[in-house]
Amino acid sequence: MINDGVPTTPIALLTHLGALSTPAGPKSLDSLVENLYQRKSGFEWAHLGNLDLPIHKLFTIIRSHPWLVPPRTGHLGNWTDIAAGRAGMMDYNTACIQGALGYPLLYCFTQTEDVTLQRGDCVYLPGSIIENGHRTELSLFTWDGTSFAERPREHPLFTPFVQTRVDGELVPLSLVHWKRMQLLPGFEFRLEASVVRGNEPLVRDLLGGLIEDARQQSNQYSAFQDILSHLVGLDGTMYRCPVEYDGRGYRMGMASYPNTTALVEAAMLPFLAATEPETFFSNVRELPSHVPKVSNLIARLFSAFLCTHYPKCKINRTLMTQPFNPHLHWGGVGMAGYPPKKGGYLSSKATVRSARKICNTVIARFPEIDPVFFVLLPTVILSLLTPKAHKQDLKLLSVLIDRVKRVAQPLAGRPDLMEKALDGVVREWVIQCLGELSPYFLHRFSGRHSVLNTCPLPEPSQLVEPDGFDSLTVRQASMTVGALIEALTAVSRV
Repeated sequence: MINDGVPTTPIALLTHLGALSTPAGPKSLDSLVENLYQRKSGFEWAHLGNLDLPIHKLFTIIRSHPWLVPPRTGHLGNWTDIAAGRAGMMDYNTACIQGALGYPLLYCFTQTEDVTLQRGDCVYLPGSIIENGHRTELSLFTWDGTSFAERPREHPLFTPFVQTRVDGELVPLSLVHWKRMQLLPGFEFRLEASVVRGNEPLVRDLLGGLIEDARQQSNQYSAFQDILSHLVGLDGTMYRCPVEYDGRGYRMGMASYPNTTALVEAAMLPFLAATEPETFFSNVRELPSHVPKVSNLIARLFSAFLCTHYPKCKINRTLMTQPFNPHLHWGGVGMAGYPPKKGGYLSSKATVRSARKICNTVIARFPEIDPVFFVLLPTVILSLLTPKAHKQDLKLLSVLIDRVKRVAQPLAGRPDLMEKALDGVVREWVIQCLGELSPYFLHRFSGRHSVLNTCPLPEPSQLVEPDGFDSLTVRQASMTVGALIEALTAVSRV
């Protein structure tokens, strides 16, 4: 159904986006939709970076849809320079959120960065404070069994289980960042963990059902890993650990659980730590020394099951999630990448296979959950927006975009040829413009993605679209970004 040009049903929405297109033709499309409608299939997906959808059309659909606000899943950590539009590649968060295209939904189950800035979350750097391009390391304390001990930075630590010293007192690290983020105007942050806690009875049932299904599989190891991927100690250590079922109970490393209920109970403790850290730390003496952490895939699917793309409304299933739940999600470089050079982890065949298995199990066990159609939006295309003060970058990017369109348009429907042609266009433009582009622009595409940037930062300013940006297709923009990263990463190594 479409009212005033605005799609108001899942099928109309995805049809307008082009996400229901299929090379096999209408008959195959009808079968896909019918399988979702009949609940024979629990999961389908599309990556808009592989589609020739004009960017202006994507933006119009999102901004005019009566319920839809796609989440942009960043991490708990440093957002001050992001909000100021001076965080390098991470500026795409600002472009998304301030452009009314999405809202920040934060993943909390990260790790503090190590001393080498090679392990842990080296993008949002939760073990430090980053402001105006400067880094201040925070002291890190975790439970050692009797008290909170200060830890060195040799190894990453599980962020929700870490405290830091503020004015002589130990406070939860996650709370330090949360309070700082609340001072940023225009950013309505939500925690994925809060969404889970707000639907805890359903989440517990979902986890329990998936665990019991996994133990029936011939490959229990893989099935369990798709659900509970790591074991986390109260001392902050986190490592991949298999779930083993012996016919009576479960074991993960040194931790044992007599039944499914106990395993689920333990798996909910990290969510408590992320949402009520003071309660968690005040009761730490009574908690088990090690607890399971849900997989990244489960976290993404919970986001879909719990309709985080409809954040401010009551769900009307008939209008909004049937015959499928259209979960639009802005993914960053890791999650959505920049196709075709980098598809992101959610695009891998193994991940899609696991997602389909999990969703099929869920819709078979839970009639209140509808099949998921996961639509990945590559946030990286917004890295083509630049600070308003960098007028020369804007001028040169407008030239590049004009060249991209002229070369790409005759190759519509031939993505293999288009990619090669755009690689050449971008390489030639880089060679011509290298001396005129700002160090900030060059650094943004140099392959290092972090809120900590060593180049001169611009003054806080609005991010601006170059001329012609919104008339690119999502595929063309994704290819352009991929070519820029490839070309400028090579330059940075010379």
